[in-house]
Amino acid sequence: MEINNLYKTIGIRIKNARFNKERKQLNLNDKMPKRFVTQSELAKQLNISFQQIQKYEKAINKIPLDKLIVISKYLNKDLNYFISENVEENNVYPN
Repeated sequence: MEINNLYKTIGIRIKNARFNKERKQLNLNDKMPKRFVTQSELAKQLNISFQQIQKYEKAINKIPLDKLIVISKYLNKDLNYFISENVEENNVYPN
């Protein structure tokens, strides 16, 4: 996989993982649990701005490995989920 394509793939998978993260928290306006993590919430975990998350997801900026590790743990995805060419959607960290 080319380096540029790798960062595009990582960005797409970060976004997909944010929207596939099941949360137990209820949105006050809804009766259903909120099932995604916002860019702001993820950015807070990394001590960066949500704009930086946007840049990672769009592959404008290359994501440092230490940030990707934090993202993978927070979103409960194996690091291989973000960097492997062939990835299974159910590849998560064991409890």
